[in-house]
Amino acid sequence: MLFLLCLPIFAFVCLSFVKLYPIDMTFTLDNVKKLMYSGIRIYLINSMAMPRMIPQPEGQSFIEGTAIVSMMILMLPLLEKAIAFSVKRWVQKQDGAVIDSSQS
Repeated sequence: MLFLLCLPIFAFVCLSFVKLYPIDMTFTLDNVKKLMYSGIRIYLINSMAMPRMIPQPEGQSFIEGTAIVSMMILMLPLLEKAIAFSVKRWVQKQDGAVIDSSQS
């Protein structure tokens, strides 16, 4: 089960080390070299240093705030779809009531 959950990550890692997916699947480290030149080293250093620089309570509240925003971003499309579905059903019921009353 754990393997199935990690399968997308494994696939991404494997595709990171190929030349040109799906045309040329030979192993290469060119993508890693591009990342190193594009500033990934600074990003990795900052990602390791920043948690040590932020006091623990502030860091925890920042993470909680980020989690709340992320959940809102994920829930908004579901809410929009639920509203659209409800409106569609309501319109269908209204159209059905009009059709039924006109047949009488």
